[in-house]
Amino acid sequence: MARMNTMNAILITAAVLIIAAAAGCSQFLAHTSSQFPTRAGSHVRLEQNENMIAGCKPRGSLIGKGTLGVTNAQKLDAALNEIKNAASLRGADTVLIVSMDTMYPGTVIRGVAYDCPPRLVIRSPF
Repeated sequence: MARMNTMNAILITAAVLIIAAAAGCSQFLAHTSSQFPTRAGSHVRLEQNENMIAGCKPRGSLIGKGTLGVTNAQKLDAALNEIKNAASLRGADTVLIVSMDTMYPGTVIRGVAYDCPPRLVIRSPF
C-alpha cells in the first residue's frame, strides 16, 4: 500500500512538472516569436525624419520591446522586429520612430505607424 502511494505521488509530481514545463515553453515561444520579422513585417520601413511621412495616414502608436538576447544589438533587433510586425498588422508600411531606450532589461522603441502612398525613386545613372 505504501509503495502504491509513493508511485502515485511520483506520477502526480511528474505530471505537474510536465504541465509546468509545457506552460513555460509556450510562454517563451509566444514571446520569442516577435523576435523574428513576419513576411509583412519585413517590408515595413523605419523612419526618423518626420518629413518622410508627409501625406501618409496614421495607423496608431506602437511599442516594440526586445528583452531576450545576450547583447544589446540582439535586443534592439527584437524590438525593431516587434514594432515592424505590429505595424504590418495595422496595415501600415512605415513607422516613424519617436524614441529608443536601451536599459538593463532590454530595448523599448516607441513609434507611430503610417500607411504611405508609393514613392517614385529616381536613381541617377551616374
